[in-house]
Amino acid sequence: MLEENVEERIRLAGLTEFKAKRYRNTLKILELADKGVKTADIANTLNIPLKDVRLLRRTAVSTLDYVEEKMKSRINSANETIIQHADMLLDRKLKTLKPKAHPSHDSIVEPYRETVIAEVKKGANHRTIHPILQAQGFKGSRNAIYQYILKLRKETPEEIRKDTLENPPDLKLEHISRDTVYKQVLKKASESRPKKAEVKQENASQKKPPEKKSPLSDKAKELIYGVDDANNSAQSKSKENEQKKLFEKTVALYPVIMILVIFLSDCYKVFDDYSTVELDFFITKYKGCEIAPLAQYANGLLDDYEAVKNSLIYKDISNGPSEGMNSRIKMKHRRGGGRAGIELINAYNVLKMSDLAG
Repeated sequence: MLEENVEERIRLAGLTEFKAKRYRNTLKILELADKGVKTADIANTLNIPLKDVRLLRRTAVSTLDYVEEKMKSRINSANETIIQHADMLLDRKLKTLKPKAHPSHDSIVEPYRETVIAEVKKGANHRTIHPILQAQGFKGSRNAIYQYILKLRKETPEEIRKDTLENPPDLKLEHISRDTVYKQVLKKASESRPKKAEVKQENASQKKPPEKKSPLSDKAKELIYGVDDANNSAQSKSKENEQKKLFEKTVALYPVIMILVIFLSDCYKVFDDYSTVELDFFITKYKGCEIAPLAQYANGLLDDYEAVKNSLIYKDISNGPSEGMNSRIKMKHRRGGGRAGIELINAYNVLKMSDLAG
C-alpha cells in the first residue's frame, strides 16, 4: 500500500502516535510476509525486535479491524455534523437578505462562482475567500462575497453544501488458522497426484467371510453415535463450502499461497514418478526462488543430489533393515546401562527375547 494512503487512514482514524506506529509496522510486516520473507529477516529489515514482529503478526487481524472501525466511526460522525450544520444554515432566518434581493447571478462575485463554491465546500468563509478572489482580479468587498454565499445557500443549498467524507476501501484480514490454510494447501496440491488403483484380490479363498451382525448392533450404534441424517451431511457440506470460500479470500490477499500449491505439486511429481529428469527440473526451477524457504529446500536437494537421485533410481532398495537393526541395538544399549554394566548387555545379546519375556 502507498505511504500516502496509510497516512490518510491514520489521519481519518485519529490514531495516537503509538498506535499509528504499530499500524505502520503491522502493514510493513504483512507486506514482507506476503513476499515469503522469514520472520527473522523481517525483523532485521525493519530493525524491530524479533519478539515484537511475532507479536504484531499474531495481532494483525485485531489491529486492522480496530483501525477500520475507528475510521468508519469518525467519518460517520463527521458526515452527520456536516449534514446537521447545512440543515441549520438552511433553516436559519437571514435578516441581511431582503425579500426582494437580487439573485446571485446579478452579483459582482458571479464570475468567480466556481472558486467560491469550491472553497466553501472545503470549509472556507468570506474572509478567507476574499484574498483568493483578489488574486484573480476581484475588486469587491468581503461583504459582497458574504451576501453571495448567503444567496447561493438559499437558491442552491445542495450545490454549496460541504462534501461528505467517503469511507476508503476496507483493509481487513479474516481470521483463519494456520492449520486450516495448511490443510487446504495440501488438499489443493494433491489434486494433481495420480490416484492409486485399489488392489483387487483375485483369489476368492483369501476373501474373509461376511461377518454376522447382531440385530441389535445397528440400534446400539444409533444410541452411541447418533443418527447420521441428511441434516448432518448438509451442515458438513455447508461448513466445507465456507472453508473453501475463506481459503479463496485468503489466496486473493496472499498470492504466495498458490505458489506453495504449485511448489508442492511439482514436488509430488518428482517423487510419484521417480524421475531424475523431474528432479533436475524441480531444482533448477526453485533454487533461485525469491521465497527463501523454497529456495532453501531446492538447494538442500542439490547438496544431497546423489543420495536423492539414487533413492529415485533404486526405489525398491530400502535401508529399513539396517535402521531396524540400529533401533534394536540402541534399545539394548539403553536397557543395559546402569550398575549391571557389561554383564547385563551380554545377557540381552545372548538370551532370546522370548526367554526374557518369560
